[in-house]
Order: sequence, then C-alpha cells, then structure tokens
Amino acid sequence: MAINLAGIAAFLTAASRSWIEPELANVPGASVGDAFIWFVMAAPVLALFLIGNLAWLAGSLRSDASSKRMSLLFGALILACWIAAYLFDNSRHGI
Repeated sequence: MAINLAGIAAFLTAASRSWIEPELANVPGASVGDAFIWFVMAAPVLALFLIGNLAWLAGSLRSDASSKRMSLLFGALILACWIAAYLFDNSRHGI
C-alpha cells in the first residue's frame, strides 16, 4: 500500500503541472497544451502502477481461498485510492 501511496503522490505531482489556474478556468483555449503535458508526465506513472497492480493481483489470486478474498479486498482498496486520485486530478483541469 505504501508503494501505491507514493505512486499516487508521484502521479498528482506530475499531473499538477497541467492543472489550470482557477481564474483561467472559463477562458477559451487557456488549457490547450495541458493535455500533452499530462500525457507526457502523468500518464506514464498511471500506466506503470496500473500494470504493476494488475500483475500483483494476478499473482496473488493464485493462492488459497482466504488469501484470494484478502487480495481482492486489498485490490479494491487500492483501486478506490487510484480512482479518487484520478477524479481529483480531473477536477483541477477546468473542463
């Protein structure tokens, strides 16, 4: 979980470079280049942790039934944290 929290912090730090200033949120064209910055800076962090978490989940589901339940619960918690980080990032883009 600590690695994922560090990943979320890295994702939000990288994504924050493309956040629009609040006073420019309604200005047409103010965030034109921000999508490119997001794809170069934040998307690789998101993709790296998505692949890593899916690999961890696939490996942990090969164990016994009680471990599978814990793995699924833990995976759901990690997924919820990443979704919250992604939604927080989206709320800062002024779209």
